[in-house]
Amino acid sequence: MRPGHPGPATLAVRHSLADLLDHAGLHRGDAVVCGVSGGGDSLALAAACVHAGLAVTTVTVDHRLQDGSDRVAARAAQQCRDLGATATVVTVDVDGPGEGPARAARYRALGEAADGRPVLVAHTADDDAEGLLLSLTRGSGTGSLAGLREITGDHPVVDAGASFLGRPLLAATRRQTRGSCAELGLGIWDDPHNEHPEILRSRVRHELLPVMREILGPRVDAALTRSARMLREDADLLDDQAAGALESAGVVPGDQLPVTVLADRPAPLRRRMLRDWLAGVAGPLTSVHLVRIDALVADWHGQGPVAVPHPDQPGPTIDVRRNTHRRVVRRRDGALETTHLRRLDTVTADNPEIPDHPFGDDISGILIDEPTLQRRVRELADEVSDRHRDAPEDLVLVCVLKGAAVFMSDFSRALSVPAQLEFMVVSSYGSGAESSGTVTIVKDLATDIAGRDVVIVEDIIDSGRTLSWLVKDLQGRGPKSLEVVALLRKPDRVVVDVECSALGFEVPDEFIVGYGLDYAERYRTLPWIGALRPEVYS
Repeated sequence: MRPGHPGPATLAVRHSLADLLDHAGLHRGDAVVCGVSGGGDSLALAAACVHAGLAVTTVTVDHRLQDGSDRVAARAAQQCRDLGATATVVTVDVDGPGEGPARAARYRALGEAADGRPVLVAHTADDDAEGLLLSLTRGSGTGSLAGLREITGDHPVVDAGASFLGRPLLAATRRQTRGSCAELGLGIWDDPHNEHPEILRSRVRHELLPVMREILGPRVDAALTRSARMLREDADLLDDQAAGALESAGVVPGDQLPVTVLADRPAPLRRRMLRDWLAGVAGPLTSVHLVRIDALVADWHGQGPVAVPHPDQPGPTIDVRRNTHRRVVRRRDGALETTHLRRLDTVTADNPEIPDHPFGDDISGILIDEPTLQRRVRELADEVSDRHRDAPEDLVLVCVLKGAAVFMSDFSRALSVPAQLEFMVVSSYGSGAESSGTVTIVKDLATDIAGRDVVIVEDIIDSGRTLSWLVKDLQGRGPKSLEVVALLRKPDRVVVDVECSALGFEVPDEFIVGYGLDYAERYRTLPWIGALRPEVYS
C-alpha cells in the first residue's frame, strides 16, 4: 500500500467515525475540535474527520512535563495542518504530580478552545477493554465496568465550554488507528509515559493482555469490549430509572430524602438514586460510600452519620468553609439528610474569656463553653432517645472510666427513655501518652448484655484503637444492638475509624481538658472544655 492512500485500517477508522456523526447529527461542514497528542489514535481521528468534510480544529496540549514536549506538539500540529485542519498548540500549567492534574488541565484547555463546539477525542475499543480489567481489580459495579460513552454531556470538557464530548473511535482498535497512520504516511509519537511500568494501565496493556491472548485466544480483546458495551447499556438503563424515580417523587438533590422513596427499591437502583441525590452536594463517591449510606436505609440499626467528600467547588448548598466542617449523610425522622459536623480547628480571640479559676492560668483558651456543651449533650441524648423510643427493655449505657464519667452523668439524665448505667475500666496506655491498642480489662461489666440495646458513652475518640477493641469485645457478647455516642473526636489523630451513631464535636489536635478530661488527674471538674498550655504538660 503506497503511503498517503487509505487501506483497510483507514476504512475501519472512517466507518467508526461515521457511526458517531450519525448519532450526534453532525454533517459535512460542521465545526468540531479534535484533541491531538501526536499519537496514532488522535492522528488517525484527525485525518478521518478532515476526510468526512468537517471543519476541523485540532488542539494539541503541551503539558511541559517532558523535555522536548514543545517540539512534539509543534510536529503534531504541523501534520494536522498538512491534512487540512486548523491546528493550534495550547501550553498549560499542571497543578501537581500524577496523571489526574495533567488530565484536568488538558480537558480544561480543550473545552475552552471549543467555545461551544463539540470536542472529539480518540479513545478506542482497546481503552474499553483495559478499563474493564482495571475496574474488575477495584471491585467496581456496572457504572465503572461499563464502556466509555460515545457521546456525553457530563464531562469536564463540557464544563469548560464544549457542547458535548464525542468518542468516535470506540468501534476501532489501536491496531487499526496505527495502521491507518501507516497507510496515510503519518508519523506517530509514542508517549513514553504510556510505556512506564509503574503505570498500571501500561502493565495491563503490555503484560496482562498479551498473556490473556496467549491463553484465551486472540479474540479476548473483542470479547472484553463487547462486555463493556453491554454493561454500558445496562448501566444507562439503571441510571435513567434512578433519575426518573427521584423526579417522580419530587426529590431535589441535597434536600431531605424520605426513606420510603428508597425502601422498596432494588439495591442497584437505590444506590444510583443516592448518588444522584448527592450530586453537586458531595464530591466523588466510591462504592464504599454508597454501601454505607445505603445501609442507613436497608440495614438501619441506629448507626451514625456517614462522612462524604466535599464537592470540588462548593455550590449554593455549601455555606461553610471546607476546613471547618465535615459533610455527612445521616438518617433522622424517617429521612436522609446532608449536614455538617462542626470542627473546631483553632482557639481564636473570639472564644469566651477564661473564667476566674484556680486552673485558669493553665488554659490557653476555651474550645467549647458550658452553654454550648450542655446544649449539644441534650441534642445527643434526644437523638438516642428518638431511636430507642419503642425499645422493650431499658437501654444499657456503658461508660469507660474515668474520662467519660461527667459526660455519662449529664447524657444519661438528658435521656427521655429508661436506661441502666454500667461501667468499665480498661487500660491500653501503660506508661505512654498514646494508646498502644493492647487493651486490658481492669473492671468488667456487672450485667449480661446479651439481647440488650447497648450504647457506649465515650468522652473522646483519639486514635480509636481502644474504642475499636471495646466495640469488638462487646459485640462478641451478643447484644441486640450496639452503638457509640462520642462527645469529642480528634480527626487528625484517628488511626482506626470507629462509626458513631452520634458525635458532639470534632476538635483540633491539642491537649484537651475539662468536663471529665484530665492531665495527671487534674482539670476533670472544669465545666467547659479547653486547651492546655504546652508548658504545663511539656
